[in-house]
Amino acid sequence: MYAPIYYDANNTSYYLEPSNTTTAAYLNGSVVVPQGSALRAGLNSNWVIGQITDNSIHIGSTHVANNFSFDSNSGSGLMYISSVGSVGINTANPQIQLQVGSNGGIYNDGSTEMFSKNLYYNNAWKYITNGFASGILTDSSGNIHIYTSPSGTAAATAALSEDMTILNSGDIGIGTSSPTTAGLVIASNVSGVALDVDNNRIANLANPVNAQDAATKSYVDAASSGGSDAANSMTANSGMYENKIIAMNPPAAYTEICFKNGATYYDIHAAGVATGGGNCSVGDTGYIIEDAVRSAAHFTTAKQVCTENNMRLPEPYEWQLACMNASTWGLSSMGTQWEWASNFTLPMYDGGYLGVGAAIFGSSGCTYANWDWLGFNSGNQYSYYYRCAR
Repeated sequence: MYAPIYYDANNTSYYLEPSNTTTAAYLNGSVVVPQGSALRAGLNSNWVIGQITDNSIHIGSTHVANNFSFDSNSGSGLMYISSVGSVGINTANPQIQLQVGSNGGIYNDGSTEMFSKNLYYNNAWKYITNGFASGILTDSSGNIHIYTSPSGTAAATAALSEDMTILNSGDIGIGTSSPTTAGLVIASNVSGVALDVDNNRIANLANPVNAQDAATKSYVDAASSGGSDAANSMTANSGMYENKIIAMNPPAAYTEICFKNGATYYDIHAAGVATGGGNCSVGDTGYIIEDAVRSAAHFTTAKQVCTENNMRLPEPYEWQLACMNASTWGLSSMGTQWEWASNFTLPMYDGGYLGVGAAIFGSSGCTYANWDWLGFNSGNQYSYYYRCAR
């Protein structure tokens, strides 16, 4: 007895007999299976190709309305293609373009693509089933966005939070979608420990510039070498070799001078530009000095202004070296008027008055030097031009 070619809805058999009993039937053309009928291997076989009255087409023993479905002989669904083109693997009701299992999927609208867990899109991102949700979205610019959502109910709009962003420039944001100020930005709303390196070092860190920047070893070493006028002075006993260029943004245009590798180097910077980054680096032995002279002031006022800007007055060696190289190093008006040129004061007696004085330099050239009163026994003090150094 030959196998039927198909069964109708009433299991009435229709046969196509082969030319002999030892060869299979060969069809030259189409086999048309009426709606409600099935093409299968035999009356008791689970292998079925069916066109059912509910507009489904299935390969296997079961069907889902309006779907093109594939299932196993045991009736366990394997893959479904819905009437709107969504594909479900191990799910008969795909809510997203490609859904794997109960709630994993891929969505693509032509400009963005989302790899999601428990999410589908219908005018908004919604939960497929009850529970938590997350997703990784690639936008039209190639930026990558990672989202999470708290537990929600099926079909409800998900409260997605963008937890991490990787821009196409390589910048990474944690808790922010706009990490445009640095390579890695961790937003202030990230709770707990923002960055834990598990007892490892952070290598190749730049020296700090702003108040909340992390400090490097070289910066700390340079800062700890000073603190007093003696330690921050190129002419002090210990300061001669310990004055370091620190990380800062001086308020006025300045020249950076450093000594290393058997030579003297310099960099000319505009106002507000951070130290380092040129021939001289933060931590180098050296100093900075302002390019332009400030208006004349009493010694105490000049010191006060410089201190307010985390600076000091230059020492004689610093001032004179800068003056001798002023045209090359971009310094103006040096050697044309007296300037305060020391942070140190000494008791003085000029044969007529007793008081306290400090060094001044440059009335008619770099080698012109003198001293004058901060105050003396008649109560007078003098004002001179000055520039700040560090």
